[in-house]
Order: sequence, then C-alpha cells, then structure tokens
Amino acid sequence: MKTTELRTHLARHGEVLKRRLLEGSYQPGAARRKDIAKAGGGARPLSIPVVQDRFVQQMLLGVLQLEFDPGFSASSHRFRPERSAHQAVEAARETLWV
Repeated sequence: MKTTELRTHLARHGEVLKRRLLEGSYQPGAARRKDIAKAGGGARPLSIPVVQDRFVQQMLLGVLQLEFDPGFSASSHRFRPERSAHQAVEAARETLWV
C-alpha cells in the first residue's frame, strides 16, 4: 500500500485494526529489506515497515511519549521531541567549560 492509500484503508479496516491492537492480536507485516551502500564499502541493511505498521508505530509513539517523557532526565536528548544532537553537544560544552 502507498502512503496516499492509508486514509482509505483505515476507513475500511480501521475498526478491525483497533480491535486487534486492543486485544493484543495485531501482527505486523513483513518488513522490506534494503541494503544501503556505505561510503567506505560494504552495505548497511535497512528494514522498511509496511505503511500500516509505520502508522501504528507513530500512533504508539505519541501515546508512550506523553507517558514516559516527563520522567526522563533534562539532560537526555536522544529521540526526544524538541531536542536535537546539536543541543546535546551544546549542553556538553556548557557543562565541560563552565
């Protein structure tokens, strides 16, 4: 399925998806594997989830982030909303050279 088809898919199958998620019977689809060439040679494997699974992942991230993010350390930057690697480096600089 293409991302442009997700809205129509959810209109048709959203209730079934919701039921499976709530009862714990949801099974993700097979991810597509792709090798990405590395600059120094070789390849890095990449796993690409199907559109519906990516939607479910993002939906759960939104719920879990609201639950757990307030308990994280203020100095934690990895995979947090409104934070970046650049901010982490700046915070480290401020800590080291104060």
